[in-house]
Amino acid sequence: MHAAGANRRRSLPAGGANYAALRVTPRGELTALLSTEPIDQSISATQALVSPSKRLIFGADFLGGLLRSFLVRPNGALLQTGLVAPPAFEANGATPALPLGLATHPAQPIVYVGFVTVNKVGVYTYDDRGRLTFVRSVPNSGAAVCWLTVNGAGTRMYTSNTGDRSISVYDTSSPLHPVEVQRLALRGNGSSFQIALDPTETYLYVVTQRATEDTPLGEGNYLHALAINDATGRLSENAHSFVPLEVLPVGTRAQGVVAMQPR
Repeated sequence: MHAAGANRRRSLPAGGANYAALRVTPRGELTALLSTEPIDQSISATQALVSPSKRLIFGADFLGGLLRSFLVRPNGALLQTGLVAPPAFEANGATPALPLGLATHPAQPIVYVGFVTVNKVGVYTYDDRGRLTFVRSVPNSGAAVCWLTVNGAGTRMYTSNTGDRSISVYDTSSPLHPVEVQRLALRGNGSSFQIALDPTETYLYVVTQRATEDTPLGEGNYLHALAINDATGRLSENAHSFVPLEVLPVGTRAQGVVAMQPR
């Protein structure tokens, strides 16, 4: 088993950031470093996304405005096969379209990209070596679309819109033509960050954090459980469906969330 990740620790010296592949033991321990693909840490790599086939890795270089593709060699090492920038015409005036979150379609060679700075979702196809081809972008009614996830059937996509604490639902029944069908404003305060579907796809979990000084100190770190409508894939939230992450020290910002099936 192998793992891939994007390392962007600010403590690293210039040029010390990288995309890395590591070996994982049956006990879940990270051991041998198989390969690294160095990058300039100023470009702020935000995600290393594994394709459904497990043969490809896609990376988002947020501040660098780039998307990367890697082929996973038989021994688990990474081979970079592509490097592309979002099309210049996707910019909003002087604001470029910078990529942050990524999601793949479960059955087709499609990657969805959150263009966080221009409130759009980019649609790309890829070949057997992971090389990306831009197809189109679609609008997002929220602000600062960041993280994305797609359901197992490939019929719905969910995006976390950090700028206005909302979640958007897209109909992806036509995978190359996503259509936004709902935007749900979350209860409470804080900024919405990463999202995760539970294995049964009954709930979408969202973690929020105190990302701005507008949120009172000691507040903003919440975990939301949004119910998913079986028929439409739309979301709902009630007054009891989010809880504070009270174990966090004041000043801490919650970032990621994973939903797993209990054994």
